[in-house]
Amino acid sequence: MFATVTKFYIRIAVTIVGLNMAVAHADTSLKAQFHQGNVYYQNENYAAAIDAYTAILAQQQSANLHYNLGNAYFKTGDYGLAILHYRKARILDPRNPEFKANLQFAIDAADVNHPANSWLDNYAYLMQVNTWTWLATALLWISIALAVLPRYFKCQGILPWVLCCTTSLMLGLCLIGLYGYHSQRNDAVVVVPDAPIKVAPAKNVQPKSFLANAEFATISRQQGDYYLIRTFNGQSGFIRKEDLRKIW
Repeated sequence: MFATVTKFYIRIAVTIVGLNMAVAHADTSLKAQFHQGNVYYQNENYAAAIDAYTAILAQQQSANLHYNLGNAYFKTGDYGLAILHYRKARILDPRNPEFKANLQFAIDAADVNHPANSWLDNYAYLMQVNTWTWLATALLWISIALAVLPRYFKCQGILPWVLCCTTSLMLGLCLIGLYGYHSQRNDAVVVVPDAPIKVAPAKNVQPKSFLANAEFATISRQQGDYYLIRTFNGQSGFIRKEDLRKIW
């Protein structure tokens, strides 16, 4: 019996070590690929840099990766995809001043209108979305404990309720931060030149107008291969999914 249990734990240990080695190898490979992308970028081979960075995205997301992709697309004059990746970088690391500055620079270069950040956006960007999530989770459990444990232990006094109300208030503030990110879930950027916008989601319908590359849009709903959108300038209609990319 003891020998069987020992073999079982040895197998678990070997499996864990193997997984750790695989993850470490993958991280090393991705770092090497990221470095190669940087070399391409420094040598002004922007197309190769984009290919190297994009290949990494299939396995890993990071603010720096999206930022570098934004820089590479900007160098090629593809302002729509540059703005898209700068926005993605800001969501992952909202307090980085370079991300914010380059995003605005790309918007100005594209000569398109994008909405300014609302107070809700600015509040959400005080912390990363993961930080808001972990903090909200911790405060939720603390609030529950402060509401339940005093009754269980028959504690008297107002202090537990004051602490419970305080943590509940802080939880509410965290939820507002998370809602700030959630409110951007339908934000999108046009990523092709002269994207046709139609009154109905069908191929045989003639476009009523065209949207410029890098233009901002808000998605209302999806219908087949089309999105129903509204632009910052007030236009509305259907646009092909491949002509638009969600920010996140």
